[in-house]
Amino acid sequence: MATQENMSGDQFKAQAPTKLSLPVSPDTQQAMTGRALASYDAASPQTVKAGKGFYPSAHRAAVTVAKGEAPGIIPEGKASTPAIKRGVYRPPGLSDEAVHGAAVKIAILSPATPAGMTWKMNPQAAHEVSQLSPEGVAAAHQNRADVNAGQNARGALKTGGGTKEAVATTKAASDVSSAALRDRLGAEGLSSLTHASGGSISRAVDMHTGAASAADWQESHKVKTGAFAENITDPAHSQRSTIDAHSADILEGQRRSFKFDRGLSAVGRYGPMEAANADAAKQRGVSPHQMQAVGWLADEEARSKTDSNAGGTGRAGGVGGRRAGTVPVGQTAPAPSTTPPTARTSPRVPKTPPSPGEGSQGV
Repeated sequence: MATQENMSGDQFKAQAPTKLSLPVSPDTQQAMTGRALASYDAASPQTVKAGKGFYPSAHRAAVTVAKGEAPGIIPEGKASTPAIKRGVYRPPGLSDEAVHGAAVKIAILSPATPAGMTWKMNPQAAHEVSQLSPEGVAAAHQNRADVNAGQNARGALKTGGGTKEAVATTKAASDVSSAALRDRLGAEGLSSLTHASGGSISRAVDMHTGAASAADWQESHKVKTGAFAENITDPAHSQRSTIDAHSADILEGQRRSFKFDRGLSAVGRYGPMEAANADAAKQRGVSPHQMQAVGWLADEEARSKTDSNAGGTGRAGGVGGRRAGTVPVGQTAPAPSTTPPTARTSPRVPKTPPSPGEGSQGV
């Protein structure tokens, strides 16, 4: 059977991107599980190791943020303790609630859009929230209010109750307050926080000051961002999967532009994807977040390779290009092997792996 690699340019035609149809049928669910298994099985040993270790590492970062320290700090003599490796490290006097709050701040600040947040900067940005001056806090809250006003004006225009002038006025105000916030963050030397939106910074500040509750936030965020926070908070026990653009493309057998709306905010779509990933994880004897993280890193590596070979498109075969070797949407995946692979060749790992979770673009 021809794959993307051995098809000529004339044979391969980019498919129009599609969104997972609801309700999700049992056949589609089975196909998604098969694709998750295929992605995991194709990963190199180094990528599997990196994926399994991502959330324990993220948990350690949350612990240091909760302690009020820069997340790059590793406790003396603690770099390889079993507690850190399992994601249950807890220094004396630090509560589970404090770690959860730090994890939620990390998750709130994690979206890559609109300012280019990456995992490398994400925990540091959460730490920098505690370093904000009163003027910086005020600038973040103002920008959040201006952006919300703009969204309301656009919504009113769509429903016939607003005006183009109101949209233009609110956009100008949000542009001004965004620039003021960036200037303030730059002046205060908070370089990682400059890669978060004003709204995200404002919400993280509320979490830091106690104006908002991490528990309440968790209860109201059932899909991607909430799962990311749960996995960071307790990777030793969490059964959640952070399904983002990368993971959705793996499960659906497509590689779409990050600008394409995958509809992951819908619980009816997110739930079956998370369940398919969990089923694949059970078959390989790993946790759901390990299955997802390994596939995420492997897909990011493949995207980077495709991007360099295709002149910067960041996707295979153009918008909607099918992931090489995967089963297209609408077809049933072949029954996966019931035994894990025992040997792999040509191992490759990204030089600086980004986050296999919320730090990627697309929803």
